[in-house]
Amino acid sequence: SQADADAQAQAEINTNGQAYANANAKCTFWNVFKNQLITRNNCVVGGSPESVYYNVPAGRYFSNTSQTDADAQAQTEIDSNGQSYANATAKCTFWNIAKNQLFTRNNCAVGGSPESIYYNVPPGKYFSKISQADANAQAQTEIDTNGQSYANATAKCTFWNVAKSQLIARNNCAAGGTPESINYNVPAGRYFSNTSQADADTQAQTEINTNGQSYVNATAKCTFLNVSKNQLFTRNNCAAGGTPESVNYNVPAGKYSSNVSQTDADTQAQAEIDTNGQTYANATAKCTYWNVAKSQAFIRNNCTSDSSPGSALYSVSAGKYFSYTSQADADAKAQTDINTNGQAFANATAKCTFYSIPISGTFTRTNCASGNVGSDVSFSQAYGASTSTNSQEEADSLALTKFNTDGQNNANSIGVCTPSGPVYTCDYTYSAASLKMTLFAYCSTANHPAVTFNFIITYLSTANKLLTLRRSIVLGANQLSASLILTVGGVNGTQHAELEGPVQ
Repeated sequence: SQADADAQAQAEINTNGQAYANANAKCTFWNVFKNQLITRNNCVVGGSPESVYYNVPAGRYFSNTSQTDADAQAQTEIDSNGQSYANATAKCTFWNIAKNQLFTRNNCAVGGSPESIYYNVPPGKYFSKISQADANAQAQTEIDTNGQSYANATAKCTFWNVAKSQLIARNNCAAGGTPESINYNVPAGRYFSNTSQADADTQAQTEINTNGQSYVNATAKCTFLNVSKNQLFTRNNCAAGGTPESVNYNVPAGKYSSNVSQTDADTQAQAEIDTNGQTYANATAKCTYWNVAKSQAFIRNNCTSDSSPGSALYSVSAGKYFSYTSQADADAKAQTDINTNGQAFANATAKCTFYSIPISGTFTRTNCASGNVGSDVSFSQAYGASTSTNSQEEADSLALTKFNTDGQNNANSIGVCTPSGPVYTCDYTYSAASLKMTLFAYCSTANHPAVTFNFIITYLSTANKLLTLRRSIVLGANQLSASLILTVGGVNGTQHAELEGPVQ
């Protein structure tokens, strides 16, 4: 049937078709997308070349051979056309070079010196796709626009101090120094200020205030005038025996001056004294000769016949007489004094001596202990035991006084004491502050019997009434003392004691 015939044909197709296709049909390979960054290489000097991609889209090239062949075709296009494409389409960028310009500030106040300052545009701040000149022109435009205002805002105005001077007196002179005054100077232009003229001048004044006094203290002079000086010089060219006079050599105050010290000024004055003092003394001071000590004995020649005359030494002390001439002259004056006054002095001062007669007598010892009686002792005093330069009567009177004193002392020393009976006594004290009265009873010896002391106290009371108190103290046998304290309420009291018992 037809269908069978067609089926046979179809069977051939089914059997051989794929093999036939595999043997005769082609395989087509299309290139993948490819691109490459290429930098423009024809910029003029100074231009920075831009890089651009040269692109070959996928499927532009095919190959019946392989994928690699299709891709190689795309790469060939890039290699052939890429650089010229970059040179035609990529840009050349021109960056400005570094530029600066010096501007001087033009808005300083009067007296200010303006500073100049650079306005800088760094390299690469501006660019141009046109040319280097265009990029540089942009940088210059910034300088022209902003440079002066930048300088006026940034640059400094410098103000220099004017010359300043101040008179200052030295204030550290030592005592006695007269200080000098000198100017402390600050020259113009030593100090500056970026603030104001006043500030610069203040800095100069500050230097004066800070350093002026110390500068003056180190530089100015202190003038010291000598004080008044004098020195005592003793003449040293007198002849032997002469006592040299001393005179003062004087240098008046203010004769010498020193810028070093008071001591130096005074030293100059002292130097004059040291140089001239002795010579001045030797020319003006006196030599004094004083007499040596001289004496001579004279016997009194006007005594009565019953007395013995004494002698007196009339002396002229050394130095009583002086002479500006010689030692011999001074001594002669002393001898004249002796010759003139010696005998009269002896008659007035030497003694006429009278001697006492001999005396004898008896003395009783008086220094025995209480309750004892002394014995009698004989005593004799020789001729001349006492003397007088006035009269015989006075010599004898002095001898009698001496006899009585020595005789009693002798009796008290060698006489015998014999015991006697006891002696009783009493006493009292009174205190107006405490109104206390204390009564005391005593016996002279411990060898006695018991004794009663009866006291009668009469006194005025505070009401001015006469009152009487009676009190007794028993002094026991062989007891030496006893006391009694009582209160008495009055003043101006009197006391009376009566003794009872075997009391004599």
